[in-house]
Amino acid sequence: MSRTGPGGSSSAPLIGRLRVLTTPAGSIAGPYSSSPEYIELDPQDPEFKTLKLAVHLGLSMLESSRGRQLMADIGVNTVNHHRGRRQTIRYTDETHNMPNYVSRFLRTVRNDFFNLYLTNNIRNAGGVAQAQVCFLSGDIHNYHPKQDGRIKMSKTIIENMVYAARVAQDPRRPPEWRQSALRNFNTGSFQMGFATAHELVHKWVGYLIGDPRSGTPDNVAYPGNAPPDGGESGWFWESRFLGGGLFECVEDVSDPLGPRQAGKIYLSRIDVNRVEWARELDPNYIQRILNFDFSVLARPAPNSPPAIPRRYLPKPMERVRLENMPTGLIVIHSNQVPPEEQNAINRMRTYTVSVSGPVRPSRVV
Repeated sequence: MSRTGPGGSSSAPLIGRLRVLTTPAGSIAGPYSSSPEYIELDPQDPEFKTLKLAVHLGLSMLESSRGRQLMADIGVNTVNHHRGRRQTIRYTDETHNMPNYVSRFLRTVRNDFFNLYLTNNIRNAGGVAQAQVCFLSGDIHNYHPKQDGRIKMSKTIIENMVYAARVAQDPRRPPEWRQSALRNFNTGSFQMGFATAHELVHKWVGYLIGDPRSGTPDNVAYPGNAPPDGGESGWFWESRFLGGGLFECVEDVSDPLGPRQAGKIYLSRIDVNRVEWARELDPNYIQRILNFDFSVLARPAPNSPPAIPRRYLPKPMERVRLENMPTGLIVIHSNQVPPEEQNAINRMRTYTVSVSGPVRPSRVV
């Protein structure tokens, strides 16, 4: 069942049939539960609105000319890799037609987005996002995103972004708190937009291959961020879209939001000796991304201190989130969704919602 979200407009961009599920507070539902305790979020819920913005931002990155070209490059590499090994895959066309399939995939996903699941059951419980998979049919022309697993998003990050949006707009708060909260909201939005694009690239590779057991080619990867027996398409896409390197959110011990912060973003790049060097990311670049300007490449902040080896950066925010997680939660390391659970989820409500940029706290609360 699909419903148009409140305030929908035919002139505004849309995300079709969006479904956001979460778990009750203080629990992590296991992926093999026969009757999972899911809570369906309404489009007026601040967490729903926050995720909606992240999804639109991530999709828009992929829909940009650079985003599309990188997806096509990944697609060609992936198809050639599997064909060279005489493996059967879903993509049967000539590789020069790959841009047409990029457009078809993105159009299909925007019109019928993957199920979103707000949870802290992501890798080591402090993770950002994770695409889960299902075993798909062999027909690439009959693709249904909601049958292709789901995308898990960090419940903690989204809740912290809602908190930051409220603080940023609260006139009773000290100015330094409001300024910090706005910076944290922007950092979280930037991070979750890239996380959405990252996971959708994994879905794109699965769309072409059709079998989640088939690996990504080892030449589609960023050094140090791929499994030993294959590649990592999400990090590959991110590093190329940024213009080289990857970003990381680390703890800012002076931030008044404490463990509810999104962290400070550093851009790290590898030199010829394979040493990763990191400098703080230019806030102007973050703002341009949040304004949906994808024409420039990432760069360090002009007045930031010199680069340091990445291993000397402050504590990663993933670790901060993990250390502040409620105790007694059971984390299950599964990356597949059983068909019976997928079918139960797909009987729940969906909403077609209007979206617009730029990303601002006022669009959340």
